[in-house]
Amino acid sequence: MSNYTAHNSKVFSAGLRKFADGIKLKIADMLKSVAQTIVGVIDGNFAPPKGTEQFPIWSNNLHDATGIGVYVDGMLYSFIPTARATEAQSNGGIKGIFGSALLQQAITNASTQFSTGVWIVLFSSVPYAYKINMQGSKIGRGVGFFEALKQTLLDDVIAGLQPIRL
Repeated sequence: MSNYTAHNSKVFSAGLRKFADGIKLKIADMLKSVAQTIVGVIDGNFAPPKGTEQFPIWSNNLHDATGIGVYVDGMLYSFIPTARATEAQSNGGIKGIFGSALLQQAITNASTQFSTGVWIVLFSSVPYAYKINMQGSKIGRGVGFFEALKQTLLDDVIAGLQPIRL
């Protein structure tokens, strides 16, 4: 009898793993779709030439530095806006800031942190992104830009999970 129990346990475990892998793929596909949508939101909200009160543009480097990484068991799918900055920016003595390069670096470097499981991560990688989000720019624009994107991302992920059928 114990031979059947062990065999049934192995069959059940294999079936459960296959089922979980199928769910993981569906979730990953949904997250990639959400990431693509959010990059469209980033491109649309950081509207040239000056942006808006919430999504300001000075050199376009904040726009270029804001994107999404989707990590699925060590596989990276990056979603970045089309680079718009033509000149480097400086901040606090740091010169040569190009948002697009910093975003690529941040998304790639995070691969080790998100190497197992399924993750969607919103990035804004210029050194002044946190300050703009919390306090705004020198002229007061941008407060809450990251929070607004985060909320849109969360809403889209939750909405995307609801129709997943098993």
